[in-house]
Amino acid sequence: MLITQRQAKGWGRDRLAREFERIGRQRELTTPELGAMTKAIYRHETGRAAVRDEVCVRLYCAAFEATPHELFGTLSAGVAGHQACGLTSHKFVPVHLGPELLLKLIERANLMPGSVQWADCHVGEIEHPGGRCELYAFPWGVAVFHLAEELSVPNIASLAVWLREATGSDTPVAHYVLSAHWVHESPWSGLELETAMRLLSMPRVLLDRGTEEVGPFLHHAELVEQTLLRDGFSDSRIDEFGIRGLSTGCASWAGLSYFPQATG
Repeated sequence: MLITQRQAKGWGRDRLAREFERIGRQRELTTPELGAMTKAIYRHETGRAAVRDEVCVRLYCAAFEATPHELFGTLSAGVAGHQACGLTSHKFVPVHLGPELLLKLIERANLMPGSVQWADCHVGEIEHPGGRCELYAFPWGVAVFHLAEELSVPNIASLAVWLREATGSDTPVAHYVLSAHWVHESPWSGLELETAMRLLSMPRVLLDRGTEEVGPFLHHAELVEQTLLRDGFSDSRIDEFGIRGLSTGCASWAGLSYFPQATG
């Protein structure tokens, strides 16, 4: 978005830095020297740093004649009236143990006989620092952990990074995690909401797999999110369900998202 706005003006980064200096003088804002500002603009545009400083937000908005929401979406914590995305994150982690280890798990975790729809199993609740975690042990040697966490995230990028950190274990027996997000507080509406729900069902499309540092990783993801929310996002692997105006849901190979809009 920042690159698009700058190029629409026909400016290079040096020219934008000079514009920031002019605006700063007019509005009595303290700005860095031109070279430092040019480097900061480069870092903002490439996602190496997020635009979080209130002075920077005001400079960009004045230079591009745009609102903080238009330029930064939910990036700026200083934007009044910002609403976070409130959701319950469900993670389902299947682990193959085999019949013998499964029996030991049932005994040590004190699991009780139960069933999940048509399948008999042993079930119980186990302690987990992240939230409520239920454990299901099936007779064919598979245990499924169901972890439910209440989250309030500023954007989908933050959720994508959180998921990466939460499920990045190299444990060889846990090969897959299914994520399901039940949204109960949405900052989006209209076409933005439809795009956001698609991204929630496939949040890792925001991530740069070549970046390992958490800071740049998140900043890049935030920039990608802004672009996709503005331009739209669709994928043939996403199946959409729900009733328009009442509920919105998306299902993909990576996970599920659901937002019940009608509460009455």
